[in-house]
Amino acid sequence: MVGALLLPPLASPTVEASWARWTALCVSLVVAICTALESTFRFGNRWRLYRRMLDELRSEGWAYAYHTGPYASKAEFTRFVERSEEAIRRYGEEYVADVLVLGAPAQHPSVPPNQGDINPAND
Repeated sequence: MVGALLLPPLASPTVEASWARWTALCVSLVVAICTALESTFRFGNRWRLYRRMLDELRSEGWAYAYHTGPYASKAEFTRFVERSEEAIRRYGEEYVADVLVLGAPAQHPSVPPNQGDINPAND
């Protein structure tokens, strides 16, 4: 973001210093590389998923430690394990949906799956 803000003044036609033009070129390359990395690896999506799972597990852990909410009965540990495993399962599903599937190439809607594949077994 800082690079994107610095670029217009450095690349301004009123600036005649050669160092400013080279700096503008370098800043624009850094911004482009960072943008490409973010769009490829989706660090923002991953961080939000990690943070949500951390908050859920932390909440469950404190509730278990202080015997509050669903952990006020005798079957506390079993319920704690079940709820923690459920949070981890939800995280896995959301990770696949938000991080892995979004990065996969989309199938064109007009071409059915396996259409156009050369497979002698289908003949």
